[in-house]
Amino acid sequence: MKTLKFLLCFLTILFYGSFCFADNVQNWQNDKLNIRVYSQKISTTKINSLIKISLKNGWFISWDNPGDAGTATDFEWNIPSVKLNQSIPQKFVYDNIVGQYGYNDTAYYLFENSFNDNKLQVNISWEACKQECIKESTIIDIDTNKTSDTQYNKAIDEAQQTFLPEKIINAEMLLRYENTEPTVDIFIDNADFFSNTDLIHFAPYQKSLIYVADEQTVGKNSNQTVLSLKLIKPVMPSKGGLLFINDKAYKVNLMPKIDNIDFISGLYIFILAFLGGIILNFMPCVFPVLSLKILSSNFKQRNVKGAILYFTGVVLSFLCLASILFILRKIGTTIGWGFQLQSPLFVIILIIIFATLLLMLFDIIKINPTLLNWLNRKSSLNSFISGFFAVLVASPCTGPFLGAVLGYTLTQSPSLYFLIFVSLGIGYALPFTLLEIFPQTVAKIMPKSGNWMNKLKYILSIPLFLTLIWLGWILFNQLKNSSINDETSAFEPYNENQIISLINSGKPVFIEYTAKWCLTCLLNEKTVLNTKKFQQLAQQNDIHLFKADWTEQDDTIGQSIKSYSRNSVPLYVYYPPNNQNYVLLPQILNFDIVKSVLNQ
Repeated sequence: MKTLKFLLCFLTILFYGSFCFADNVQNWQNDKLNIRVYSQKISTTKINSLIKISLKNGWFISWDNPGDAGTATDFEWNIPSVKLNQSIPQKFVYDNIVGQYGYNDTAYYLFENSFNDNKLQVNISWEACKQECIKESTIIDIDTNKTSDTQYNKAIDEAQQTFLPEKIINAEMLLRYENTEPTVDIFIDNADFFSNTDLIHFAPYQKSLIYVADEQTVGKNSNQTVLSLKLIKPVMPSKGGLLFINDKAYKVNLMPKIDNIDFISGLYIFILAFLGGIILNFMPCVFPVLSLKILSSNFKQRNVKGAILYFTGVVLSFLCLASILFILRKIGTTIGWGFQLQSPLFVIILIIIFATLLLMLFDIIKINPTLLNWLNRKSSLNSFISGFFAVLVASPCTGPFLGAVLGYTLTQSPSLYFLIFVSLGIGYALPFTLLEIFPQTVAKIMPKSGNWMNKLKYILSIPLFLTLIWLGWILFNQLKNSSINDETSAFEPYNENQIISLINSGKPVFIEYTAKWCLTCLLNEKTVLNTKKFQQLAQQNDIHLFKADWTEQDDTIGQSIKSYSRNSVPLYVYYPPNNQNYVLLPQILNFDIVKSVLNQ
């Protein structure tokens, strides 16, 4: 009898213990599918959630782009979340007429969630299809106190075998028109990658772009694979997609292709680069450096040698930056114009240099006479170094013409790429070079030397002091790694999956690509984007606002900027409603320009 009681107690404990253990995994099911949610805490405020959907009895659910029919499976969280990865979808074609992307077996979705007060909830909605399609949804509450690393790790190991690979293939696209039918040709480098296969298919993130059931033509063009797709309407693919190769799929970023340019077009680009370089002298990032250069110069006599060395220093500095960008991109690193200010160490070095210059300007730090005499004898070296240094500070700035020119270099041959940077350097160096070669021009407008020069010295120290505050603010934000989003901001943090979902739903979307080291960005925010007028305009037009902060290096944001044929900030992109072509706004904004674009 005692043995029987002991056995019953043991079985009861085992049963309830198993029940409690199973409670660590949230579960929901019906006759069509089963949903299980596995969780793992990665910090006190972050949790990874793996959602497994197992289909039953031949039912099917759709991918983010459902294809010719169906509705995308959607996950709506009660707090901020980011979709990290998901299973590779399949392509299904019915009677050679209707094509869909989705899952008929098992689908995994991995999210990173923030949480507070242990409250985490997801509303999952889908359309289950077989002979008919039925819309369904469920709400699952996730108890963040009941997470199981063992079960999560086992499930994630299974999911990893189905996940999309992290490898991103960069490709170029060219929109062609043949009679009344538009076609997109996608040019993919690395012919060896496709040498043993003809089974290639592109699935865009953007729905209603192609008929999924249509055949896609695969061809060769020198060392490139060319994939041709017929479009439903002449809209450029906006956010890339998946490239299916045999039984695998890869994320693909698309950039507009620019064919070999003729002489007139090439000359036009060089002129734009030259003008962009000249305008760069008057940007707020550059003025403090040039003002110090003006103070230290003697405009009473011509200094041709110093002018040439300053000119050389500027052009060589631009070429050095171009080379670094070129090499890092070739090895797969996603960086852009102004990348050096994404490094806290570089910002600290700039702060030390500018603080020293400011203290020297106020005679708080005095240069040793012996050193001063040596510097005077090496004035040519000073000219070269000041040219080199001026470019390092100027490089985060982009003004009119410059953003388009820098983006254009992404698609060009190495020779043309470096020549464009030479043209940019010439434009930037020319104004001050001419001032030193023809000092009479300056001498005519400047009064005779006297006490006014000391006053001017203090006036010109103001932008230097403001630059120090700006650099300190950048460093502060980098070190504390603060989020760009706050309770008073109308902008949501950049979320590519959410943006794609909104675009596919025909909702208007406005994306601001910015950085805290970009003064043009901050000016646009102060005068336009953070004003009540703009936010009311966005609200009236039901426009979803997103901000992508590139203060620190972020490959996701970098790849997104590159997809618009740009590699610098500021960048402003507007997607009108109903899947129309996106619009790139000017780099320097005013409210009337923004209003005219958003109201079109």
